[in-house]
Amino acid sequence: MMKKIVSMMLILAMAMMLAVSAGADEFPQPEGGKKFETNWSIFGTTVEINYEEEGYRVYVKSTDPYTYSGTEWEYSCYYNEEKDALMSVSSSKNSFSTDPATGEEVRGEYAYQGLDEPDQVTMFLIDGTGSLTWEDGRGQDGADLVFTDIGAFKGFWRSEDGETFADISWNDSEIGDEYGYNVFLHEGNMEHSLHGLYNPETRKLTVYGLEDNAVRVFSALDNGRILLETGGIELEFDLLGGDSQG
Repeated sequence: MMKKIVSMMLILAMAMMLAVSAGADEFPQPEGGKKFETNWSIFGTTVEINYEEEGYRVYVKSTDPYTYSGTEWEYSCYYNEEKDALMSVSSSKNSFSTDPATGEEVRGEYAYQGLDEPDQVTMFLIDGTGSLTWEDGRGQDGADLVFTDIGAFKGFWRSEDGETFADISWNDSEIGDEYGYNVFLHEGNMEHSLHGLYNPETRKLTVYGLEDNAVRVFSALDNGRILLETGGIELEFDLLGGDSQG
């Protein structure tokens, strides 16, 4: 009974915070929480953290390329300044499998889904090395996992004039040097298939593969765009991706 009372008090407190925020023109992101908002990875698992005004959405995806199956976790979190951590309010866990012939995805039943009791709260923290750790409140799924900041470059990005665009995908393969970002870059009438790694200290993604051994460098901007440093071209995220090319 006491757990339910504490849980309801937490929900009420969150609701009051949202009500106060709803009257403001903006929803300021907690300064201490900004360091979490990026993508993180280890072999086989990625974590995407996005601030969505009222809190943080944390999406974890683990895949096994040999069995064409995997698991997804999704958390609604808030930033706790005292613990310097993202703490969950609700969470879900769901399995999936993919038909290799058709690419069709089949969803399994949820292992759990809903609001977290006080003893079910999951925490995401950043350790002294700048890596992300996952303290799973509903089991041991995050035990001993340490994630590296890989930047938020995944997706389709386009310049305002449409002359330059980049299709960027993450590849966490354990084969050779394939781990990192694959980048298909279109510059004017030139097209390049590139590969590279992100440096969290510089916030830059450096990619290679050009015929003249030159490199291209992308950097993250505070306005949500990325900068192709060659030519100083800003690219913005295109939700429609290559489909809008016609």
